[in-house]
Amino acid sequence: MHASITPIYSADTERRHQAFLVCAVGLAERHKLYLEEEGKKIADCYTLEIGNHSSRIEIHQDVPMDLYEEIHTCWKHCFN
Repeated sequence: MHASITPIYSADTERRHQAFLVCAVGLAERHKLYLEEEGKKIADCYTLEIGNHSSRIEIHQDVPMDLYEEIHTCWKHCFN
């Protein structure tokens, strides 16, 4: 018997998530000095919740404003 695995997200949602991750890697490169000084990874700067037809991001308050805005822009570009 062959069991099928149902994907958690639609292909479109997964594509958007992958695009966001690529964008986040770029942000990590641009903000490398800050991240190294703080001992953080870019993923430590936000919480991303993804559903099949929705997403929500919470950018942590201790993130510098320029990085905050760039993360938000990246999320808007990928998910809206």
